[in-house]
Amino acid sequence: ESGRQSIDAFLQHNDRFLDLGKLAIAAILVPLEDRKRLFDSRPNWYKELFNYLSTRFDDFSRNRLSIITFNYDRSLEQFLLTALSNSYQGKTRDQCWHQMSFIPIIHLHGDLGILPSNDMDTGDDVRDYDGSLSREALKIAMRRIRIIHEEVDQSSEFQKARTLFSEADIIAFLGFGFDPINLKRLQLRQRVFKTAQRDDKWRIYGTSFELGEARKACV
Repeated sequence: ESGRQSIDAFLQHNDRFLDLGKLAIAAILVPLEDRKRLFDSRPNWYKELFNYLSTRFDDFSRNRLSIITFNYDRSLEQFLLTALSNSYQGKTRDQCWHQMSFIPIIHLHGDLGILPSNDMDTGDDVRDYDGSLSREALKIAMRRIRIIHEEVDQSSEFQKARTLFSEADIIAFLGFGFDPINLKRLQLRQRVFKTAQRDDKWRIYGTSFELGEARKACV
């Protein structure tokens, strides 16, 4: 009954619950990691995206795509890795991971763990995409989750994101709430203005589903 619209907003004024909040987030999201759901018969935009990226295996890394997300889940990485493995016969997980490494997927607020690049990958924060709610899985996810009000704007992830925004020819926002704090941290207005002045072919797009007219006007 806090009246807040998200757990992030609640934790901003209740630091004593920060670890508990991260534990709750991990406990809700980790069990949702289900490989079968990614490849069931229903259409989804992951499949659409992968087919637009379709090319010879050795040329997959030449796709000019970067993804910046505020989400913790690793479903897109898992989808692309699995799709590559099953689309190109005889390619190992290591080879598919190498091709994917040229398409940055940046989690600005952390993630639920590092996906293993091969069967022998067992680093401290490495966790398979299996949805098992073990003590170790929760510990890894808690370590890597960052809440919006934590000091993250100087992190390497945000620095990479700002660089990618500056270098992009086309920017597309999908399902983004245009939170003022996030916009400020991305320094988006300054970069959009500079880039638009330099390149008249540069384009920016954004979905606005369920955004009110006042929020649209502010953006």
